[in-house]
Amino acid sequence: MDKELSTTQTHFITSSIQFLVLYYSTKNEPHFGFPRLFLIGHALECILKALFISERNSLPDPNHRIGPFLEEKIRSLFSQEEKLAYDSLYGEGFKRTKNFDIGLHQKNQEAVELFLIIDFLRDLKYGVGLKGESIASVEISSVLLNHRLLDIYKVLLKKIDRKDLQLMCNVYLSAICNEETKRFFTDFLKV
Repeated sequence: MDKELSTTQTHFITSSIQFLVLYYSTKNEPHFGFPRLFLIGHALECILKALFISERNSLPDPNHRIGPFLEEKIRSLFSQEEKLAYDSLYGEGFKRTKNFDIGLHQKNQEAVELFLIIDFLRDLKYGVGLKGESIASVEISSVLLNHRLLDIYKVLLKKIDRKDLQLMCNVYLSAICNEETKRFFTDFLKV
């Protein structure tokens, strides 16, 4: 990997960790729903773009689009049940079904939250889709910490092929001031 790609990948990795740490710091603030979606979305976007550089040895799209290759990478980490739940609840193009199944949503709320983020990543900073549809109202998970996000993030992080990945994580960890957050991420970011 050339120096420019390596530098860009380092930026994506460290930015993804920063977004994830900020998301984690909102875990006791459930009323911060929309900013939490923004942080999750950008943590995923950055780690996916770092993975793209590892696997394709080229730069990803600089916009907030993750592209078909990256979208397939992340969607492959969801169970068939989670995919079916999302499709059943929201259908094609985010059209909510007439008979919204709140039980199905509750059972799969963490995965559904992540699917919504993936589908509307480029619009997360505004909270509405291109056609004015709300993307951050009822759909936000009621769990304080999305464990599906953490599972998926860890899988993606471990797929990045860099000898200095653990060192990068450790350097960032040393800058975290909150001791509880530092303890959580010291264990979480072991690659």
